[in-house]
Amino acid sequence: LSAMGVSILKTRLTKAQLHPKVDHVAVAEIPDDADIVVTNVNLAPRARKTAPDKPILTLSNFMDQKEYDRIVKEIQEMLAQGAISDGSNDTPVRLTTSKIPVLKKENIVLGVKFPDKLAAINACADLLIKGGYADESYRRDMIARDKDVSVYIGNGVALPHGLASSKETIQNSGICFYQVPNGVDFDGQRAYIVIGVAGKGDEHIDILGQIANCMCDETNLKKLMEAENADEV
Repeated sequence: LSAMGVSILKTRLTKAQLHPKVDHVAVAEIPDDADIVVTNVNLAPRARKTAPDKPILTLSNFMDQKEYDRIVKEIQEMLAQGAISDGSNDTPVRLTTSKIPVLKKENIVLGVKFPDKLAAINACADLLIKGGYADESYRRDMIARDKDVSVYIGNGVALPHGLASSKETIQNSGICFYQVPNGVDFDGQRAYIVIGVAGKGDEHIDILGQIANCMCDETNLKKLMEAENADEV
């Protein structure tokens, strides 16, 4: 499951008083001891090749709460059948403190226009590299990540970020924020909020997940889309 999906799913499972261990792994690196696989519907064929004997649950929209309700229900049924562990003793990953602020005011840019998604991704890379969060090679990884699976996550939000192999190029965890009033096309979907992410180590998953959880709230989205200054963001 993607880093964003992991955080949202963990939150939904916790609300359902369930605590199975949920890991974020590349689709080509699904571990042998996995009980089930949750992935984007477009990645399901690849997941089946990697884990042909595992049950695979799919999501088509990482921001659709109804889809998570369905996934939680299916996991509840598997737990009731004893097919997977409830993971009640697992220790959650904690977000540690970065050497520099994760979000600096100068990395919040409002009222911008982008001709296409590549320009938006490059703009995110510019701020993350200039801000001391990552080196120049992270730009290439951000572009490659979107080519592999679109970084558009739904609800008018895109989260450009790097690959699982980008850890060596990231010096500090950080994000940047672009408000795009007219939107920018991401493979047929318009993103009005573009948030670039560089997460160091395990912080990458936590940051993506926290942003995704925030963006599930329509009130938050409205405030961000209408914000007139960086302090509001």
